Amino acid sequence: MLATFCPLPAEADARSPEHGYDALLQLERSQRGVTTDVQRALAIGASYDELFSDAFAEEALKRSSDDDLRYLFRSAQLTNFYVADPRVVHDMSVAFAQLQHRDIVKKLDYQQLYGAFIGARMLTEAGDFFDQYHAMDLDALPAFREAPGIKADASTEWVVNPVAPELLRQPFTFDASAQVLVVGHPLCHFSQNAVRDIFADPQLGGVFAEHAHWLAPQDQRLKVELFQQWNRDHPQAAMSIAYKQSEWPLLDEWATPIFYFLRDGSVIAKVVGWPAEGRRDELRSALRQIGLLKQDAPAN
Repeated sequence: MLATFCPLPAEADARSPEHGYDALLQLERSQRGVTTDVQRALAIGASYDELFSDAFAEEALKRSSDDDLRYLFRSAQLTNFYVADPRVVHDMSVAFAQLQHRDIVKKLDYQQLYGAFIGARMLTEAGDFFDQYHAMDLDALPAFREAPGIKADASTEWVVNPVAPELLRQPFTFDASAQVLVVGHPLCHFSQNAVRDIFADPQLGGVFAEHAHWLAPQDQRLKVELFQQWNRDHPQAAMSIAYKQSEWPLLDEWATPIFYFLRDGSVIAKVVGWPAEGRRDELRSALRQIGLLKQDAPAN
C-alpha cells in the first residue's frame, strides 16, 4: 500500500472531517515518497479510505454539522479528482443529497459532482444528472459510441468525430516495434508550444508525423469542440482522449506534455514538459534510443 511510504500527518484525526480534508491537502502537495501521478493517486485513495471509512453512512451524514458535511463533500471531490472511482463518486452523491436536503448546496457543487460522474466514466449517471440540472451551467454531453469487441484489459481511447459532438471508444493498437505516445491537451499552452516547435523542425516533424500518437488525459470535462479545433489545426498530431488512465499502465504520469518513447511494448525513455527553449535535443536522444532516428543523424 502506498500509505506505507506516504503516511498521514500525525495531526490527522479521522473523527474530524476538517482535519481529514487538511490531511488530504497536505498529501496532495507533498513530494515525499511520491514520484508519479499513479503513486499520488494510490496514496490519496488509501488515505481517504482510512480517514473516512464510515463517514458517509446515512446516519453519520445526518448527524454531521453543515461545516462537516461541506468538508466531507470536498474530501470526496479532491480524492475523486485523482482516483476517478465510482465508489468515491457515490460518497460525493450522498453528501450532495444531504446538502440539497439542507438547502445549502451551491452551483459549484452541481458542477463538481457532474464532473465527477464524467471523470469516473459514469456516463449514464452524468446524462441523468444533466437532464435534471442543466440549468446549473453544465456542459452538454457528446454522443457516445463504442467499437465492437473491446476486451476488458484493452487500452482504449475516445476518437473525436471531426464534425459532430460524438466520441467513439475504440482499442488502441500499439506498434510492434517503436512509437511515441504524447500526453497533451488542447488547453495546455505547453502542449501548444510543443506541437508548434516539433512540426517547425523538419527532422522531428517528419518522425512525429509518422510515429507519434497524441493522447489527452482522462478528464472531468468533455469539450469536444476543443479537440475538433486542435485536430483541424494539427492534422499530423490529431489528439484522442484516454477513456480510463488505468487502462494505460505503461504511462505513469499524465501531466502535459509528456513524451513516452516505446519499443517492443516497453517505455525506453520519457521526456517531461516543454519549457520556452523546448526539448528538441532530448527528443532526438530518445528517438535514437528506440531506433526512430539514426545515431549519426545531425540536428537541423
